[in-house]
Amino acid sequence: MLTPRPLRGEARVPGDKSVTHRALLLGAVASGETLVRGALDALDTRSSARCVRALGARVRWQRGGELAVLGTDELLSPSAPLDCGNAGTAARLLLGLLAGRSGRWALTGDESLRARPMGRVCAPLANLGARIDGERLPLAVQGAPLSGGELRVEVPSAQVKSALLLAGLVCDGPLTVEQPVPTRDHTERMLPAFGVRCQVDGARITLHPGRPAAAQIDVPADPSAAAFLVLAALLTPGSELALPGVGLWPRRTGWLDVLIRAGAPITVQALREDGVDPVGTLHIRAADEGQLGALSVSPHEVPDLVDELPMLALAAARAQGTSRFEGLAELRVKETDRVASIARLLGSLGVPVVVDGDSLSITGVRAFSAPPLRDPVDHRLALCADVARHVSGLSPEPDDGAGAVSWPGFGQVLAGLGEG
Repeated sequence: MLTPRPLRGEARVPGDKSVTHRALLLGAVASGETLVRGALDALDTRSSARCVRALGARVRWQRGGELAVLGTDELLSPSAPLDCGNAGTAARLLLGLLAGRSGRWALTGDESLRARPMGRVCAPLANLGARIDGERLPLAVQGAPLSGGELRVEVPSAQVKSALLLAGLVCDGPLTVEQPVPTRDHTERMLPAFGVRCQVDGARITLHPGRPAAAQIDVPADPSAAAFLVLAALLTPGSELALPGVGLWPRRTGWLDVLIRAGAPITVQALREDGVDPVGTLHIRAADEGQLGALSVSPHEVPDLVDELPMLALAAARAQGTSRFEGLAELRVKETDRVASIARLLGSLGVPVVVDGDSLSITGVRAFSAPPLRDPVDHRLALCADVARHVSGLSPEPDDGAGAVSWPGFGQVLAGLGEG
């Protein structure tokens, strides 16, 4: 068996993907130039930047992770489709941003994105008056007047909610959106920074229409990306790692709760509000043998864990006993069917896993018995494979693969920390 190198020292995690997407789209329709500091520069956010450029906004990537977005007074209607690549967030939020504006647009994406459902966004937008042809990409959007009012959405999705709020910027009156449970709240946190009136009452948000004003947005480190370094440190003996400046939004830290209650030696330090966003430093030590117990995820936790569940499944693969994850239906409509993809990855590592409808049971092992199968499409699964390679003592893959969607060079980051 190969011995992995401990991860030690301090590591900088890239900027948050969700915040970067939203800052790009709001900056594109804002009056003036928006400065986004710490923006994520990856394939997904480059897709958003490409789309808003095609709409007439000016976007400049600057040194030091800064991004400048000069908004346009009137969106262009390019003859070529807006290509969202693999970025589901970009596609769904653009549907909301464009629905009530003057023009006609086509949206498309890569093969994976074209297979993902868009009807969950199109249907509630249609209730406001939107004219969108189709339920999967490619889609045609014909701008139309939108009505305000109250709208209840049964899908517990932050992307659906955010698309509606972006549409609300040009509704004929205030728009109230209500979901069955609160979901990730980046959009409603960011809107006031752009001068947009927005009131939040639990799962009920009311937005008052109006053009955003340019803003300065500081992007914390992405907690969903940090989760992969956390797991690598937990599973690599001798590791002691600090991750500063990580965004710790309440609806983005459920994965930390799951790991800590299973016994993971993780502490959070220096929590503070950085503008509108809470940030802190994560300190991680390698788990002693037998310290990490079985993990459990209940259906009510899943909306806050959709992006981190692949990582948690990999943690369960090295935990004591059998872990149980339930209520995973939402994972079946991500970049891939993530339930099936998780099972394939763990199976390639020699980990016993049982899929029971929308539930997973995973029995932990002391060591992986084979190299991981790297997912060619889903960036979260690709990063999981990179972690599995590291904790098995294997060198990183020579290319980023699908991981470049959210963290270009992640495998080399792991290797570099192991040399420190």
